[in-house]
Amino acid sequence: MHFSRLRLSGFKSFVDPTEFVIEPGLTGIVGPNGCGKSNLLEALRWVMGETSAKKMRGGGMDDVIFSGTDFRPGRNVAEVTLNLDNTKRDAPPAWNENEEVQIARRIERGGGSNYRINGQDTRARDVQLFFADIATGTKSSALVSQGQISDLIRSKPAARRHLLEEAAGIAGLQSRRHEAELRLRAAETNLERLGDVVGGLEGQLANLQRQARQAQRYRRLSDRIREAESRWLLRRWQDAQSAVAICAGALTVIEAEAAEATRVVAQTTTAQAEAAEALPPLREAETQAGTALNELNVARVALEAEERRFNEQRREIAERLNQLGADLERERTLAEDATRALAELEREETQLTQQREGEAEAVAMAQAASDEMRTAVSELESRVTALAEERAARTARRQALEARIADLDTRIGRLDHQAGDIEAERGQLNLGLDDSDSLDRLRREESQAVEAIEAAREAFAAAQNDQRAKREAEEACRARARDTDAKLTGLKAERDALAALVARSSHDGAPVLDALRVADGYETALGVALGDDIDAPVGRDGPTGWTLLPPYGDAPALPQGVEALSTHVAAPPELAHRLTQVGVVDDDRGGELSRQLRPGQRLVSRSGRLWRWDGFVVNDAKSGAAARLAQRTRLDALGQEIENASQINDTAQQALAAAAEALAESMRTENTARATADAAAETLAHAREGLRNEESRTQAAEARRKDLAAMAERVATERGELALAMGQVRQQHADMPPAEAGDGLEALRDELNAQRAELSRRQGEHDRLHREAEFRTRRLAALAGERQSWQGRAGGAQERITNLETRLAAGQAESADMEEKPARIEAQRLGLAERLEASEAVRRAAADERAAAETVQAQCDRNLRQADAALSDRREERARREGAVEQSRQAATEITRQINERLECAPEALTEIVTDHDKLSDAEDLEQKFGRVVRERENMGPVNLRAEIEAQEVDEQLSVMLSEREDLEAAIARLRTGIGELNREGRERLLTAFREINEHFQRLYKRLFGGHARLSMVDSDDPLEAGLEIEASPSGKKMQILSLLSGGEQALTAMALIFALFLTNPAPVCVLDEVDAPLDDANVDRFCDLLDEFANNGDTRFLVITHHRLTMARMDRLFGVTMSEPGVSQLVSVDLDAAEQLRAMA
Repeated sequence: MHFSRLRLSGFKSFVDPTEFVIEPGLTGIVGPNGCGKSNLLEALRWVMGETSAKKMRGGGMDDVIFSGTDFRPGRNVAEVTLNLDNTKRDAPPAWNENEEVQIARRIERGGGSNYRINGQDTRARDVQLFFADIATGTKSSALVSQGQISDLIRSKPAARRHLLEEAAGIAGLQSRRHEAELRLRAAETNLERLGDVVGGLEGQLANLQRQARQAQRYRRLSDRIREAESRWLLRRWQDAQSAVAICAGALTVIEAEAAEATRVVAQTTTAQAEAAEALPPLREAETQAGTALNELNVARVALEAEERRFNEQRREIAERLNQLGADLERERTLAEDATRALAELEREETQLTQQREGEAEAVAMAQAASDEMRTAVSELESRVTALAEERAARTARRQALEARIADLDTRIGRLDHQAGDIEAERGQLNLGLDDSDSLDRLRREESQAVEAIEAAREAFAAAQNDQRAKREAEEACRARARDTDAKLTGLKAERDALAALVARSSHDGAPVLDALRVADGYETALGVALGDDIDAPVGRDGPTGWTLLPPYGDAPALPQGVEALSTHVAAPPELAHRLTQVGVVDDDRGGELSRQLRPGQRLVSRSGRLWRWDGFVVNDAKSGAAARLAQRTRLDALGQEIENASQINDTAQQALAAAAEALAESMRTENTARATADAAAETLAHAREGLRNEESRTQAAEARRKDLAAMAERVATERGELALAMGQVRQQHADMPPAEAGDGLEALRDELNAQRAELSRRQGEHDRLHREAEFRTRRLAALAGERQSWQGRAGGAQERITNLETRLAAGQAESADMEEKPARIEAQRLGLAERLEASEAVRRAAADERAAAETVQAQCDRNLRQADAALSDRREERARREGAVEQSRQAATEITRQINERLECAPEALTEIVTDHDKLSDAEDLEQKFGRVVRERENMGPVNLRAEIEAQEVDEQLSVMLSEREDLEAAIARLRTGIGELNREGRERLLTAFREINEHFQRLYKRLFGGHARLSMVDSDDPLEAGLEIEASPSGKKMQILSLLSGGEQALTAMALIFALFLTNPAPVCVLDEVDAPLDDANVDRFCDLLDEFANNGDTRFLVITHHRLTMARMDRLFGVTMSEPGVSQLVSVDLDAAEQLRAMA
């Protein structure tokens, strides 16, 4: 497949729809830093399914959407579309029918990404697998971004393994293996959960079977409870009927007594009414006398109030007259003040008018004198300013020359000191370069360290081989121990489950099942013969159980040729009567022989069929008793099996412990060898680092010595130039005239100060005259307003004086009129006192008559209350007896209702059900018997009456679960087989790719840079887990790992590895982002030659982002990325091949 076209819209800085055509050959992408070139590579990664926002240089995936600039608003959507040419039909099978495959990724701000392949929505995982299947993707080594070569150099061998996986074409295989492993772990987890569910269901089934037996006993007790309840309720109903008859007789007696009490109350009521009728006229007379007395009292109170009002009014008039006199005196004083103020204002106005004469001429003369002096001062200031500027220029020139002299003197001193330092450093460097012994010593140490690390690596390889063999032996022992332990655990689990199933049921005492021993094959026959009776205990301590009876005197014999079941069962003697009357026959003879059975006899077959003497037949019934017997037999056999399995497991565990100890010892030996090898490698690294540092120091010292010679010559030349300049500047300074060269500036400044003082005096005199004139003008205006105000005050004061004199005369007249009123009030008080005394005598006589009548009425009321009390007692007793009658009837009705609800029959029908209804004991004894039976049932605890139905449902669920477990185990086996096949295929392809990559790497390294290089797999013997180590030997140097090479050598070696990976599994597109930045021109030329060769010999299309002119010149076409406006990238293109053809034609 070929990448043909990349379209961006709203992606990062490419806000406008931009189409990037990917054509065969070399395509260069150029442009200034920060213009958006790398955004094209990131768009390619993003459309391939990149999910890391950090790798997209953002804090979140929404950061890939254009965020806006000062001139353009942000976007809410970004979309990248990639078109692939599939004319060769080498796409993944799902899309291989299309000549062109279009993959698009679209993101909305805050809404996440969605993917489409040929317009069809798909998952991000499907897109990633699509590109992995065509040997590319977001992590492809063919997409080399900025800094990726540095990451390859710094990364550990294990981190480089993904390069081998990609070159081997197993990136998609690894993803599918990882998914399969996830599914396997999920299936194993589901299997464990299913096992727990199955165990739970098995326990639930055993519990439900026990609950079913409890339900049968519960039903038997319920029948006994119904019988006891019938007898108890019948007795209560009989007692209730008797109570109703007794209460009705007592009610008749109390009703007669209540009628007599009613007659007495009627007579007493008549007498009380007559006494009450005579009382109201007497109360009315008393009320009228009291009313007349109250009216006189009210008149007396009103007279007293009038007297108080008169005294208060007379006091207020006196106070008002005093206040009016004071107000009149104040107003007369205010009128006199207004007259005096008006005279003073008239005097001040006359004075100010006289002072204003001639003030305009004085102000004008002062202004003229001030202007004249201001003109003279201005002319003199101009002369002083000109002279001052001339003097400042001369002073600045002299100071500049003096500063220049000081600077030159400082620089000359600094150069002299620098020349001395250079000579001292040159002497030290000459001494250091003469000593070459340290360099030879470091080279010898490096050789010794190389020999030591080779020996350590051989020891480590031997330890690894031994550890691998010990690990295989330990795994084999562990597998055997795991199998034996699993078998032992399974047997114990079976034993525990069977023990739980045959455990004691809810019957008190141990069931007879525990005492039975059955011959093999007869468990089902015994189970169907005994049924649920097999759970009953021996003895009669509980509600049910087996008891010992004497032997039969004339026991009926079984049919001819039928063998008794007792001959195959070892049982307690309590079961002898039952087992001797049960025969064992074949299935085909049972029906015929059943006709010969005697009462109490039955036939059973070993398959579980039963024929009873009364014609009852059971065909192939699933008997719980038979199952429990089989479980008991299996439980007995499990003891020996568990003992044997335990011995085998102990032997396997001992072998495992020995193998584990041997493996641990081997691992310790391997760790020691690894530590030795690491220490040797560290020693070698230190030796090489010391040698490299010494060589670098020697080279740096030689270069420094040359630099110092050049610096000494430069310092001498510069000092000569500075000395010449110093002489010239000193001569210029000597030729400068002094700054104060008789220009008369000080005299002019003194004269200027005197004139400024005179100007200030004249201006002050003018300002004083002007202020005084303005004050007089403002004061004359204010005097007019003050005159008007005082005139208004004088007029108002005269009006108030007239008003106050009028009010004072009226008050004095009112005071004279009130002098006669006290005598009138006293006469009225004496008349009221006489009338009050007569009215009080009348009221007392009326009150005495009313009290005598009330005494008679009170006696009648007491007689009536006593009669009412007697009647009330009789009525209450009648109500109580009516309540007793009603209560007894309700009790009888309630008992009848209980009988109807609980027994579903009428009380009369119980006399037919209970045969001895006329001989029943009292209700309390019957209730106690009923309670005992109920408590016996309640002591059973909660009973599940649906246990049989639920047990059947759980059994069906258990069957389904067991079937699902078998399916899940088969699926796990298939997954493990598939993962094993994927691992085997991955190892084969990885080893093949490694050999091919190593060959390409060695050839390319030698071709590009000379020397030798190789790759190796380290850290694990499993190729799928091993890391990739890079070793190189540049021309003239020893073989060493990548991290020990110089910076330039590391970059060249990493680039050779990337091209070797590319040759092994060419990708449809290869993007190189500024990989030529660390290369010099010679290596850039070799790099471009290699790109030309790859482009001409393969189908890969190369995209090269570069700033190097030589690389640009070797491209077939160039795309330029520019920012015509800030923050917005645009794409322009130039076809260099077409340009050369046009130039040749011209």
